[in-house]
Amino acid sequence: ERSLKRVVGVLQKVAETVAYAHERGVIHRDLKPSNVMVGSFGEAYVLDCGLAVVQGRRERSGVVGTIAYMAPEQAQGSSEHVGPRADVYSLAAILYRSVTGHPSFTGKDVPSMLYDVVYRVPTQPSVLTALPDFTFPARRDSKFSVSLRQRRMAEMWELALARTGGQTDGR
Repeated sequence: ERSLKRVVGVLQKVAETVAYAHERGVIHRDLKPSNVMVGSFGEAYVLDCGLAVVQGRRERSGVVGTIAYMAPEQAQGSSEHVGPRADVYSLAAILYRSVTGHPSFTGKDVPSMLYDVVYRVPTQPSVLTALPDFTFPARRDSKFSVSLRQRRMAEMWELALARTGGQTDGR
């Protein structure tokens, strides 16, 4: 079964696994659907930690990871700015793909895809697929400036929760 409810449940388990790694200073840097395995009892595994780094250790700069799921700071190739947020962005990109059936960005070649990841905003999900009536509420009390990209990714998470009635498998 590949229902949205199941996808959200799996991603929640993956997010918990990634949070555990982040608490220990480990950044995965290549979260994508093919690096998530679901066991026969619904357990979720995060695979392929070959690009993982320990935060704070000096790493060689450069673009590493899968472009369709990487955060803008990762696409810029500056390893000192890639931290837990990059993995969270990748989780949101996986959710975006799961809900819309499309990656956040596509391009004709690597340079154009990297440009899109850094400078463009993903297409609004409702343009790509029929979605239930849902409005992302603006936070008036926020002290932080939330970019359109962040709002779209948050919208995807809220949409997924709305479509599943706030319930996820295994919870």
